[in-house]
Amino acid sequence: MDGAKKAKVLMVMHGSPEPSYERIATAFVQAWQRYYPAVDAALCFLEHQSPLLAEMMQRRDTDRYQGVVPLFLNEGRHVRRDIPTIVGTRSSLHISRPLTDAAAVADVMMERLGVMPALAGHLLLYSHGSRDDHQTVERLAEVLRVRLEWPVNVVLASDGERRLDEVLRQARHAGAT
Repeated sequence: MDGAKKAKVLMVMHGSPEPSYERIATAFVQAWQRYYPAVDAALCFLEHQSPLLAEMMQRRDTDRYQGVVPLFLNEGRHVRRDIPTIVGTRSSLHISRPLTDAAAVADVMMERLGVMPALAGHLLLYSHGSRDDHQTVERLAEVLRVRLEWPVNVVLASDGERRLDEVLRQARHAGAT
């Protein structure tokens, strides 16, 4: 990239009141930068941490960015409504699709599962997203089912505790620990 102009993007994460979230988010963006050095990524959040995407949109230098990358696994309300509303009519900013590439997310999950103690052949994906997000999480579950050759169940927080209890009971009955 000697002398070449880097593309600049805003990576948007949800944010959390948990203090460690910002450290984890920053580490993710730094790791991403190692793989994609031609893109200069700045991190911002929808809630809880600074800078907020809304704050970034108020800055005068926002026009130096070419895109907004939602770092969300689902195409729920934040991706469909909140981010476009905050970005507004800035025609210079392209909003990309969220991280819904099931194969890429499965690669990361397989790496994480590889360092866990031996599992009892069952995986539960529990997602914070809304019912609208179920299809995205199911695509990820299907990729993981094939790779792991295990049952993989999906429960969304919006499904409620009863659904979670039901899936956990079924998994235990099938021998999962």
